[in-house]
Amino acid sequence: MSKVLLNDLPYPTLKKNTEAHNISTLRKMSDAFEEKVCSRGDIYRVNVELLYVQEGFNLREIDTEHAGRIKNSYVSGVYVPPIVVKVITVDNLPRLQIIDGHHRYCALRMAMEEGCTIKGVYVTEFSGSQQLEIVNMLTSSEGKPLAPLEKADGFHRLLSMGWDKRKLHDIRIQVLLRSTDYYACSEQITESLILSGRT
Repeated sequence: MSKVLLNDLPYPTLKKNTEAHNISTLRKMSDAFEEKVCSRGDIYRVNVELLYVQEGFNLREIDTEHAGRIKNSYVSGVYVPPIVVKVITVDNLPRLQIIDGHHRYCALRMAMEEGCTIKGVYVTEFSGSQQLEIVNMLTSSEGKPLAPLEKADGFHRLLSMGWDKRKLHDIRIQVLLRSTDYYACSEQITESLILSGRT
């Protein structure tokens, strides 16, 4: 599946004298190209070519069956939530790093490989630190849930970025509450499990 996640689409033409490091938001990016590559608003519609997959960033492994179901939604015109992105510079070009929506991007690429014409994809802009990007992945309720080892990887990343155990405790409660919603557990039971060390 890694073939689908390659950043190999032809890149649009930047306006002359555009310096990628000065483009830090989607609003600025919308004015940086010769052709219209994104439109303005809280939700932007952007060219797929602008999306960028940071190798090793996503906590989740790509599940091709899950991506295939999303692909069917793109092909049939069923609503798919926007991909969450952050403007970064790659090889001196402004790109949109995917923060949340790797399966949606994979589904887009699968649809394109099957001949589906995708004129643009809806995105929203993430604003926050690297730590908050990881917290977003841990607490996101969209899509496929994280496996226990994927959650552990996220917590380990936060510890290595200097988070203390108290901050992690608060995030673990949020993650565990989301996981246990399906079983109708109360917050008290969840907190007692965490405080007793049985998580």
